[in-house]
Amino acid sequence: MGTAKAKKVVKKVATRKSSGKVLLLRTVAKDWKSYGGFLWPHKLGAVVEAPDWDREPECGHGLHGLRHGEGDSERLDWSKGAHWLVIEADARDVVDIKDGGAKAKCRKCTIVHIGDQKTATQYLLEHGGYGRAIVGLIAACGHNERIVGGDRCHLTGGNDATVTGGNDATVTGGDNATVTGGSRATVTGGDCAKVTGGNHATVTGGNDAQLRCEWYDGKRYRTAVAYVGEGVEAGVTYKVEGGEFVKV
Repeated sequence: MGTAKAKKVVKKVATRKSSGKVLLLRTVAKDWKSYGGFLWPHKLGAVVEAPDWDREPECGHGLHGLRHGEGDSERLDWSKGAHWLVIEADARDVVDIKDGGAKAKCRKCTIVHIGDQKTATQYLLEHGGYGRAIVGLIAACGHNERIVGGDRCHLTGGNDATVTGGNDATVTGGDNATVTGGSRATVTGGDCAKVTGGNHATVTGGNDAQLRCEWYDGKRYRTAVAYVGEGVEAGVTYKVEGGEFVKV
């Protein structure tokens, strides 16, 4: 699914009314079961209620998901055949879980979308998600536009675009673009672009591009900087080892 063609970002919020509601992104296994063997309905519009609901901000005892699609990508099932759901819950029934995993749970929800990574993240984008770091988002923006995604996103921008992704993201921009990715990201920019990657990221720039990459020296994180044409080449992919840019 990661290789699917990106759809240009839609900036307008959809007209479907969702006042007082929260959208959450979640996945279920191929057999429609989640952790603990809970069986999710296969039907769009189905109402689901947790049989063991507890408002305590702890994992378990509720229906789990990423609020607005933002949070920890490890909370989702990335295996082939997994079902990607968008669920809608009453805001009063949504509780953020305090375990550092950036996820939430709710008492009761309605399934408003069933699909795959691309369609589910696009649904969130088109229903109030523009500007949010949606995990796994596959999208694109044009020249002089801005697009943001979360971990494992695939984002593409035109010339002079500002394109920002999270960890393990694939982020690409055109000439004069500002392109940023997190740890282990693949970050590419055109001529005169500003290309920035996190720890263990790979970065590529066009002519006169600026490359920045974070690295860990054993005590603290540092940032290595290089300029295409001054020791690094245009169109060549680099990573940073010991503070130095090396070809991949």
